[in-house]
Parts: sequence; C-alpha cells; structure tokens
Amino acid sequence: MKEVLDVFDISAIVHELSGLAGSHVDKVYQDGDEIFLRLKGEGTKEILLKNGAWLCMSAHRRESTTHPPTFAMTMRKYIGNGRIARIYQYDCDRIIIFEIQKERLYRLIVELLPKGNVLLVDEEDTIISPLYHQRWAHRMIKRGERYQFPPATKNPYGMTFEQFTLEIKKSGEVVRGIIALGIPGKWAEEICVRAGIEKEKPGEDIDEESMEKLYRAAVEILEDIREARFTPMIVKENGKEIDVVPLTFTMYEHLEKETFSSVNEAYDEYYHRVIKKGEDAESREHLTEKKEKILRQLRQQEEALKQFIEEEERYRK
Repeated sequence: MKEVLDVFDISAIVHELSGLAGSHVDKVYQDGDEIFLRLKGEGTKEILLKNGAWLCMSAHRRESTTHPPTFAMTMRKYIGNGRIARIYQYDCDRIIIFEIQKERLYRLIVELLPKGNVLLVDEEDTIISPLYHQRWAHRMIKRGERYQFPPATKNPYGMTFEQFTLEIKKSGEVVRGIIALGIPGKWAEEICVRAGIEKEKPGEDIDEESMEKLYRAAVEILEDIREARFTPMIVKENGKEIDVVPLTFTMYEHLEKETFSSVNEAYDEYYHRVIKKGEDAESREHLTEKKEKILRQLRQQEEALKQFIEEEERYRK
C-alpha cells in the first residue's frame, strides 16, 4: 500500500498544481500535521500538505471548531492574500516550493522526506517559521536560520545510454542499478516488466540488446511524465485499493483500475479512502484501548475499595 509520494508522483501532481499560479492565498488551515491552503482565483481550490508524505489538491478538508495552531496563524499573517507566483518541484526531489508574492517574495517549502517539514522562508532564505524544529549534521531547521536544502539526490532526466549501462553493469541486480540512477523502486520494477527483463538478473549479465530495451523503457516513462501524458488511476486488488499512479503500469494490467480525469483527483481520493481512513481507524482503536485501560483501572480500584471496606468492618467487630 502506498503511504508516501515518490518523485514521479510529485512531478505529475505539481505539473497540474502549477496551473494555479496567479491565484491568491485566501486561508491557511491546520489539523495536526495536515496543512490546507485555500486559494482563490478562477474559483476556490484547496491544497492538502500532509507532512512528510502527501500533497495534492483536495476536496475533503474537515471543518474545525478549534482555534488555529500557531503555525497556521503565522502562515496567515505572512502569506494571507499573497499571490501564487509559481509552484514547482525542486531538482526532481521530494521537495515542493510555493513562491508567494506580497510586499516581498516568500517561499513555502514542503519537504516530503522522512520526518518531513513545512516551512516559510523569506527572499533571503531566512526561515520565518517551520512546522517542526530539526537538526542534522549539515543543516538546521529553526526560526532565524538560513534555509539549506538537503543533500542532492540523483536526477534521472538527461541520463545517457552510456551512463545507464555503466550503472546497471556495476549493480548486483538490474532493478537496483535502475534505482541507483534516481528512479523510485516501483518504477524501476515497471521498467524491467516493460523491457521483459527479470528484475533480479545480475547487471553484468545484461547484453546490449536487453540493455537497450531497459533504457528505452526508462526514457519512455521519463518522457511521459515530462510531457504530461498522464492516465491517472487507482489500482485495486480484490476490490481493495493498493496503489495510485499517474501513468498506466504494465505490471498492473491484470488488476482492476479506477480512472480519473486529473492526477490530483486520483491522489486525493486515494489519500482519503486509504491513508486517512486507516489513520482514523488507528485513532479509534487507540481510543478504545485507552477506554478499556481506564475501565480496568476503575474495576481494580473498586475491588480494592471493596476489600478495604470489608477489612474495616472485620476490625470493628
């Protein structure tokens, strides 16, 4: 089950989101680690930012009656009524940037990385407000610090056949060599399926004809994403949603699919049907366990009180 977006998911989602440039930030909402941006332009749109995991246009925000958290209030102060100048993916990584113009330029940076973060920086890259304070050996996420991007990942766009071959040949398995080029694991497997090559086959055993098939399959996927030739769908197995993808996957050809008119709609539906529903179920289970624990403690206290009263009565006699 997909729980986080990979770089190609993000590329497809952001391609559609980029059309929201020119809209204005009407409101910022926050529910725990979920941030919603409500934009007004040609109609009203809302964008979900799930820290460290998900981003898409959404039609499923729940109304909240509680006072907005500090982070949401800070966002409203700085970027409320700001114009969306640009939305883009940073360097084929799991980082999305919203450039927002007011009296000065702000950038809302969404890191869909392990642990994740959402933070606002000014035009000099000084951090105004992060969702969380974080520290690593090479950088610090904290108010007043200068923002630094995490170490760069490999970008598969523009790779030559020679570079592709070299990486595959030195890998233990074909699929691992493809992943080493910056291509996510599921997509690496799809490349092997399209090329008709066993994913576990040693890279050194791949002949030139097979290597060309693998390379063509990889380039085909990259070009489909770059040219926005999307066919978004939720994939199901035995009626259960197991994945959401922006392109048709050969390795899913035997499974049921539910198609959508836009990438964002597909990813929004999957998130709320699968991930959010799962979180709600876990929350209910946690509350049930907590309730049962409290009831056990009450029963134990009642039994202890009963024994105390009985002993007190015996002493009185």
